[in-house]
Amino acid sequence: MSSTFKPNDKLLFIGDSITDAGRTNDHPPYGRGYMYVFKNMFTTINPELKLNFINKGICGNTLKGLELRWEKDVLNESPDHIFILIGINDAAVQLDKKQNLDMILNDFEKTYSHLLRLCIENKISSITCMTPFYINNDSTSPLSKLTLQYIEIIENICYKLSIPLINIQKVFQDLLKTSSADLWSRDGIHPSKAGHIMIAEALYNSLDIENNKIL
Repeated sequence: MSSTFKPNDKLLFIGDSITDAGRTNDHPPYGRGYMYVFKNMFTTINPELKLNFINKGICGNTLKGLELRWEKDVLNESPDHIFILIGINDAAVQLDKKQNLDMILNDFEKTYSHLLRLCIENKISSITCMTPFYINNDSTSPLSKLTLQYIEIIENICYKLSIPLINIQKVFQDLLKTSSADLWSRDGIHPSKAGHIMIAEALYNSLDIENNKIL
């Protein structure tokens, strides 16, 4: 699945605090995270396209939070391209509450699939998903293991729907082979400036810039 960028296209980014990155607080309207970095990278290479960038990240959101505002913040905006990064709060909340895991994961899968199908039905020309991630050297920690379960669900959904998926968890795991987790995040969840740059680069590198396409 690929989609070509056209002049004046609208690119919408939605997710939790990692996408928000201050846009609802002291750095409107784009925040100062990966979305802002990506915007600058893409615009520098393709200024003639004059793309419109929208940040709809909100701190603390789980997938259910996205579902509650999907019509207003996504469908009503009629974006040409949407980029979705969600899931780490779902894993963290589940870990704290210790609810029935199978039921929670099944509900997550149904909701995520539903939201993607709404995008397809509303003729959003391009959908790109990013996996949640937990930046930690201990792959056996409870949150690390649970995050991988959410990642697997998203991978399966994107495979079935032929939607591009960027594995951000793998990006950081590869970096941790030669660097400390503290370089990329102090709490394992919220990226440092360097962490946001790496997410933006992973997203940027998923594009066929020469032909202005998302692969």
